[in-house]
Amino acid sequence: MEWKQEYSHIVLPIFYHVDPLDVRKQTGSFGEAFTRYEETLKNKGMENVETISLDLSRSKEKWFTIKIFAQMKKVFAKMKKLRLLKVYYSLGDEHKMSLPKDFEFPPNLNYLHWEGLVSLPSNFHGEKLVAINLKSSDIKELLKGEKFIDLSNSQQLIKIPKFSRMPKLEKLNLEGCVSFSKLHSSIGTFSEMKFLRELDFRESGIRELPSSIGSLTFLESLWLSKCSKFEKFPDNFFVNMRRLRILGLSDSGIKELPTSIECLEALEELLLDNCSNFEKFPEIQKNMENLVRLDLDDSGIKELSCLIGHLPRLRSLELSKCKNLRSVPSGILQLESLRMCYLIDCSNLIMEDMEHSKGLSLRESAITELPSSIRLVLSNCENLETLPNSIGQLVVRNCPMLHKLPDSLRSMQLKEIDVSGCNLMAGAIPDDLWCLFSLKWLNVSGNNIDCIPGGIIRLSRLHTLIMRHCLMLKEIPELPSSLRWIDARGCPLLETLSSDAKHPLWSSLPNCFKSQIQV
Repeated sequence: MEWKQEYSHIVLPIFYHVDPLDVRKQTGSFGEAFTRYEETLKNKGMENVETISLDLSRSKEKWFTIKIFAQMKKVFAKMKKLRLLKVYYSLGDEHKMSLPKDFEFPPNLNYLHWEGLVSLPSNFHGEKLVAINLKSSDIKELLKGEKFIDLSNSQQLIKIPKFSRMPKLEKLNLEGCVSFSKLHSSIGTFSEMKFLRELDFRESGIRELPSSIGSLTFLESLWLSKCSKFEKFPDNFFVNMRRLRILGLSDSGIKELPTSIECLEALEELLLDNCSNFEKFPEIQKNMENLVRLDLDDSGIKELSCLIGHLPRLRSLELSKCKNLRSVPSGILQLESLRMCYLIDCSNLIMEDMEHSKGLSLRESAITELPSSIRLVLSNCENLETLPNSIGQLVVRNCPMLHKLPDSLRSMQLKEIDVSGCNLMAGAIPDDLWCLFSLKWLNVSGNNIDCIPGGIIRLSRLHTLIMRHCLMLKEIPELPSSLRWIDARGCPLLETLSSDAKHPLWSSLPNCFKSQIQV
């Protein structure tokens, strides 16, 4: 155990490697150490101690900690100026701490942090507490709270104080409180609770929220992720929540959102991923000006047409694994701020005609053609046949219907081309590929190409060339001196060139690795 007397900047290590029998009987090394400990505290002046941090995580015996706090009743009684008490204790549920019934906390305590506490003493009042942190406790009811309350993972908790008793509350964390199912209706019905910034009910048993929460005009984040029993908000819930920035509903039972969602003018992130019951957005009329991220991954969403035109600043749209999504409106990629749209594993998706976009990530979709001016990351798109003529980055893996690359690659600023596992045929790599002077990485593995065009020597920045399992590959031309990595495993026809010492491949290798050889 370590006793930190922060007021006088002293750390007194005591009670290491003691015999458990000595703890119970207060004899031997334990008795001697505890006596010295009390004397030291007296000498340092307990009446002046303001902050205590107790680390009991190294303690191996429950008896050890019980004895400590039985003795500390006298010590605490003299600490009139103690404002902060932190107790760290992590022996698991079977060793959670129970305080003596007559245990009294110092009267001027402002901050109490005690993880894994079974219960608070019956005489606990905490009139001057500003913050209370009782993570993973067995407390069923909290009678007092002030600015910061953290009762996360307190699985027995069913009741917290009326909010009229906590007008200065700034943060309430009930994450993982599975027995807590209903919030008191007093929230939002007295004053403005202008200090309250965050409500966290993640993984709790919450079923519904009182409509009075809508009066919390200063609230900035509301978390209901993994609340499987939470299904809907009251109709006008969001009308006055002008400062809400984050609404987290991931893995919840939410089925629908009210039309008042359009009133969240400060909302930046709306998280609805893994919400299988959520199928459709309500019809809204106002622009959600500040929404930059909309996460609908693995949700039940079917269409987005009623929403997309009202998100002028959207940067990230996440729609991966949306099996019910059959179409995406053309306007989605005309949003000027959009940087990335994830449509991974949307097996029933068919894209409408789109001309302008900034980023798109697709995997295992039913898309057959893509728009131009796009950064591509595709994988396992079995129906993809053609690519646009203007691409920012090209990563297209395992698309067997893709037989050739665009004809106008010369106008692009590509740094990476990965077309591994596609079905590129002989002549599929256009000659003007070698105008891509920024290209650093080229992967053509698993294709049916029979040669690498000779212009590859012009790629002065190319450092990686991967050609694995190209069964028809017969020839590699002279390579650029910038090359640092060549992988041509599984190319059986190319292996016949290994004895030809005059082949350009071998004559160029010394230049490729010249700098490394010198090192």
